[in-house]
Amino acid sequence: HRADLTHRADLTHRADLTRRADLTRRADLTQPAGVYAAHEAIQAGGQPADAIAINAGVGVGGDFWETDLDAEVSMTNLNCVSTVHPAKHMAQDMSTRGSGRTLFTASIVSLMPAPFEAV
Repeated sequence: HRADLTHRADLTHRADLTRRADLTRRADLTQPAGVYAAHEAIQAGGQPADAIAINAGVGVGGDFWETDLDAEVSMTNLNCVSTVHPAKHMAQDMSTRGSGRTLFTASIVSLMPAPFEAV
């Protein structure tokens, strides 16, 4: 009986989502201007974001002592720091409204060691 209630709630939720416009924005998260532009575009859409999915990541492969330090710092900034920037803006908007969801995604490499992926 409980499964039926969960299933009905899920269907209702999906039905509500079909009435909303989907908005996808691509942004260069390595640049603050890209994050601000994407946030402004979402706000200008006239509907608050009910959910956001943040997916950013690159890798620098090779022997650690031979890879470029600047490339690794840039990669670390993108993979770690740059995902926080848009999430902060959107979380503040969602908190003000009292609703919203955020999904962070990452590659499998972020969860386990991989050859020649020291950083």
